[in-house]
Amino acid sequence: MTLIIGVKCGDGIVIGGDTIVTYGSPATYSAIEQEIASKITIEKNDVIVAYSGAVGMSQLVKERLFTKWDAIKMQEVGPARHEISRQLWSEVEPALQRAHAMAQLVGAQALDSIWFNFLVTLPLNDKSELLCFDEQAQSEMVTADVPFVAIGSGQAIALPFLAFVKRVIWKDLMPKTIGDGISGVLWTLQHVIKVNAGLGVGGEPTIAALQKQQGGWKAQMLDDYSPDEHKQAIRAAESALSNYQNIFNPSTVNED
Repeated sequence: MTLIIGVKCGDGIVIGGDTIVTYGSPATYSAIEQEIASKITIEKNDVIVAYSGAVGMSQLVKERLFTKWDAIKMQEVGPARHEISRQLWSEVEPALQRAHAMAQLVGAQALDSIWFNFLVTLPLNDKSELLCFDEQAQSEMVTADVPFVAIGSGQAIALPFLAFVKRVIWKDLMPKTIGDGISGVLWTLQHVIKVNAGLGVGGEPTIAALQKQQGGWKAQMLDDYSPDEHKQAIRAAESALSNYQNIFNPSTVNED
């Protein structure tokens, strides 16, 4: 159970996530939650990957993916998407076959060990791209028109809030800067962590960003982007909204 958010910005990509991992099966009341450092990792200095779902499958597909990475990053975005999908499916397909065989013996919970979603952000042809892969290794490329994506059990709460942030804060456009994206992602994560109802989303949010710097693209964790400033901005925005009671509760006009 997880929430991972990706946002495409004018100057890069932001990825954020919670830090709670569930081990075991909630369906059999044998699950436990543990807080980890992060579900987001930086690879090759300029690639960010994040996952939701089965930890073991995510580890396997990431290992498979980066054995072929040097060839993938030299391609156009279309062929790169296809090759990443092919590498993911090479791990998913045999695992799916085994899970279906076990499901006949132990039930549908056998499939819990293979379901996962995967976010990858990387520079291709000097542009930052954000790709989301589902359980079938099919991909979605996040674009300027809809510049955000969310995966995991917190998705249902996160997406409406991200749509609100896009409409009101980002002026219904793609956020112009990494800073704008970080504030939106962090605000959404904080909101879902506070209000989630048994979704298994919690812990301290972690965020990474891919941004072009001198010498090329570089991925960094949030500590490099002054998280306290973004948290202060969020508190200021929430305070401003809370003071608009007169707008949302106009006085009654008596008519003669």
